[in-house]
Amino acid sequence: MLLWRILSGCLPLKNRLGYVRESDKACDFCGIQTEDDVHLFRDCHFARCLWFVSPSGVLNGNLSTLNFEEWFMWMLESKNEALILFGACVIEHIWQCRNNLIFKGCNSNLDQSIRMLNQRVKEFNSVLLQHSYSAVSNISTTNSQVCWDVQLRVDASVQEGRAGFCTVQIQNVQEEGFVILQHIAVDSVLEAEFLAIVEALKWAVEQKANTVQVESDSLIAVKALETKALPFAWGSYPAFVECCNLVKLFDVCVVSFIPRDDNSVADSLARYSRVSSVNSRCWLREIAPFVAITL
Repeated sequence: MLLWRILSGCLPLKNRLGYVRESDKACDFCGIQTEDDVHLFRDCHFARCLWFVSPSGVLNGNLSTLNFEEWFMWMLESKNEALILFGACVIEHIWQCRNNLIFKGCNSNLDQSIRMLNQRVKEFNSVLLQHSYSAVSNISTTNSQVCWDVQLRVDASVQEGRAGFCTVQIQNVQEEGFVILQHIAVDSVLEAEFLAIVEALKWAVEQKANTVQVESDSLIAVKALETKALPFAWGSYPAFVECCNLVKLFDVCVVSFIPRDDNSVADSLARYSRVSSVNSRCWLREIAPFVAITL
């Protein structure tokens, strides 16, 4: 909810409060810069110190040209789950510290904040781990009970607004799998991941399949489709909605997560499609015999 309020521009930051005098709009942590979303959650010295202890040791000075939404999308598109979780906890903690300082006069202690932040991350990881075990168990049970008409793996490769994405059919005889490659302009990595899933589902519709399994190494896309919610990545929303609508056309349709190391064929072909600007539908043995046996 906090992130939604920030991205929607409705968080009561000082720069947005018309009744606050300009002389009173300074950040309460540093007392120098005007309090806005970018300064408070990223550029203030207090925020910088917290980000630096993240799993990736983020130096936000290298991202100073990005506005808050662009910076947030940079985190999402990194596909670094540890960084995304840590980032959400940092933003929550900064907002709590800011309010405690303004309304209760409680100054923030950096060492204490780091300890509290690490504890918060640990708690979330514990909950997510339990959820993951449950989800994997449920998916395994479901998959073992379903005779899939179509099983597909997808991936996207993006650079400088150009994307290549790939759909690979999983077959017992690997070389007989069908492949779809597309090259297109996109606004974000997440949009490309959704479009890869869209193409896979469209092909499944063409095959008149009733039961479909699609595997993607984009955990964000998989979780969004699982929860039917995509609150932050506005530019990816049309592709997300198209995915949701296509899923409804099947008796059973499961979009599940696959580790990137296990998705090397689709990854290689998506990169090939992007680099060579390839749009193609063919058998796997025809377009990439060198990777056919590794699927």
